[in-house]
Amino acid sequence: MKVYWSYEIGADGDKFPPEFINPPKKYLAGYDSKYDHAKCPAWKHYYDNTYVIEQPFDLGIKFKDDSIQSNLPQKAVDKYFHLGDNWLAGEYPEIQLMYNWYFWTDKKDVWIEQLAPTQLSRLGIDLIQGTFPITSWFRPIVIGFKLLDNDIYIPRGTPVTHIRFPSKTQVQLEQGTPPPELKSQLAEQNTLRLFAKFKTWDIIMNRNKKEKRCPFRWN
Repeated sequence: MKVYWSYEIGADGDKFPPEFINPPKKYLAGYDSKYDHAKCPAWKHYYDNTYVIEQPFDLGIKFKDDSIQSNLPQKAVDKYFHLGDNWLAGEYPEIQLMYNWYFWTDKKDVWIEQLAPTQLSRLGIDLIQGTFPITSWFRPIVIGFKLLDNDIYIPRGTPVTHIRFPSKTQVQLEQGTPPPELKSQLAEQNTLRLFAKFKTWDIIMNRNKKEKRCPFRWN
């Protein structure tokens, strides 16, 4: 099964030169096969369709005086960090990196899972995880964190998220350009989010049910 991918930096659709960005990598391809569990069929089956997305540049994050500081220049900070209205409401600060990844396919009922790499917890980061159907909901995989430490450094090449396709079919990723109809769908969803936050999920689930229905009636 072919799944297409694209990414953006910030909210304006910016990108890096193609030689700079690391495409998603197969999780199993870089795993140390000398571990006993790496030979387990159940473990390998679970991670078979799992890919790694890496941090594209060295990133320092400091939380001080209820604000975010970074090793990046201010223009880059404004583009790369998103702080929601309630980012300080919980026990830990909650931020989002505007490093947005999109995945889409022409197949039906294909879901994606966003999983936390173990390396992030060692850096003082707790990734916000989730799952949704990419066939019914064209939206980005966003890198959302809870900051468990006040001084964090993420080197270039550090896995910032794992993405997994829970499918029995082998998934092949290919870089592409989102078609206009998906971009229009995304714009409509963003408009809805402004006026009725968190209502998109009900629409997506109804849309997904319609996609799964058989077109034939059986007596």
